[in-house]
Amino acid sequence: MMQQTEKYKLNLVERDDVFSPDALNENMEKVERALESEAAARAAADAALDQRLQVFEARHVAIGTYAPALEPLDIDLGFEPKAVLFLATNDSIFSGMLVPNAVRYDAALTATGFHIEAAGGSSSSAILNRGGVRFAYLALG
Repeated sequence: MMQQTEKYKLNLVERDDVFSPDALNENMEKVERALESEAAARAAADAALDQRLQVFEARHVAIGTYAPALEPLDIDLGFEPKAVLFLATNDSIFSGMLVPNAVRYDAALTATGFHIEAAGGSSSSAILNRGGVRFAYLALG
């Protein structure tokens, strides 16, 4: 009986064996089956990864900062956000969120980002456009 490798069970030809291509052919067939199986597994994994990437690429995320100005600001994100979260970057406690159909006097979502009204004063409706405050935003699409 011919010896075989422990892990892959490939045939080992002994020095005193009469040469026959059968053992080599069996080894090649085993290797080919293993390679075909590996290629199929890689193709399936690639397809699954491609599907996950398509889902991920369909989502949009943007981060940035702005400082309210005397003129209104239109922040172009390149996509229509579903929500934008805001947080003041200084020591103030101002924060906010924009979502579709929200009624706000200081900001609104647009088809390509969001709009900030001209810098407001210190009224309670002037949060996201409060003068002298820099805001960081996280936009989710």
